[in-house]
Amino acid sequence: MDNEIKAAVKSIKKVLCDDEFFYQIPDYQRPYSWDKDNLSDLIEDLTDAYNNSNENYFCGSLVVVKNKKEGRYDVIDGQQRLTT
Repeated sequence: MDNEIKAAVKSIKKVLCDDEFFYQIPDYQRPYSWDKDNLSDLIEDLTDAYNNSNENYFCGSLVVVKNKKEGRYDVIDGQQRLTT
């Protein structure tokens, strides 16, 4: 059993567009609950970072656990941002 915790900095493009990662929100996670203000804040932050060529923008953490049996990553934290 591999109990090692690893942290890595990844680009948003790598997290969202790389076919290496297949994410699933486990059933035990709360349902999507962001409202228009949360969504607008995130989109505005991302747009500002992109327009200002901010390559070191921190979008927040994404905590995942590799589900080897099903070949995916279960999202433990960051599901609201990831879904948005």
